[in-house]
Amino acid sequence: MDFDLFISHASEDKESFVRPLALALQKLKVTVWYDEFSLKPGDSLSKSIDTGLINSSFGVVVLSEAFMRKSWTDYELKSLVSKEIAYGKVILPIWHNITKEDLLKFSPFLADKYALNTSGMDVMEIGLELCKVVRPDIFENLTRKMLYEQIYEDKTNEISVNMEEMINRFPVRHAELPSQLINRIKLVHHHFKDFNDITLEQTIDNFKHDTNPEREVSIWEAIASTYFDLIEKVPNSRNYLTKYNLYGLLLQVSFSNKENVYSEVGKFNKSIIDLAFELFNKNCPYKNTHFVLTNKKIN
Repeated sequence: MDFDLFISHASEDKESFVRPLALALQKLKVTVWYDEFSLKPGDSLSKSIDTGLINSSFGVVVLSEAFMRKSWTDYELKSLVSKEIAYGKVILPIWHNITKEDLLKFSPFLADKYALNTSGMDVMEIGLELCKVVRPDIFENLTRKMLYEQIYEDKTNEISVNMEEMINRFPVRHAELPSQLINRIKLVHHHFKDFNDITLEQTIDNFKHDTNPEREVSIWEAIASTYFDLIEKVPNSRNYLTKYNLYGLLLQVSFSNKENVYSEVGKFNKSIIDLAFELFNKNCPYKNTHFVLTNKKIN
């Protein structure tokens, strides 16, 4: 599938909820089919939406009074219902300023499904709940991804997503970490402290949110070791911006595949990227450190 989620919504709900939700999901690296992200000038609307529906693992349906009045959203909903009948759980409903009685008049089928509700949850909470379902790989191991988003966050966006606040919304899975693990975290933090605007205490706390902090610290140690191996092999290695960009490259190497890095990283040429993957794979004790979901279907 090309997309984790398709967002079916009424245009009237963009400003109040849908756009902020799409941006929060994008920060979590959930791949979203959302018209403002996915449509380009000249695209056929009907063909593009059909492509998005077909190539999305799940469909978020933002149910509101405006949604229930639209004929086009009815087409999207029927397409998602057909997909759910064929493949199992696909539809993830969100109630937006409606009641169960409103929904019963529109669709008893949807009224019977468990739904998230904007009346009791904010955008970030809803985004994390969706992430838990469609990308549990990210939800279980967030530290590297969130730090990567922090250092490359687009500050010009009208709607910003506070990455530290987002991290804090993830469940704390470990109240305390072993002292030997904290010692290793201190070394990694010190090595990269010039590139992250967070304290040692925040860094330690971030690892408490990970499912397996021992594994995650080992991956960070491999990132640091690869940085040492690679820094003298890149042009302008004494330059701060070069060091900063190399740090970002290695973060992405640790959670993405080579083809994605080729297309997304413009600061280094292909030979440096290839060498980064080679050295990281040599230094890391884990064969698969990527955020790759092997089976997205949840019954």
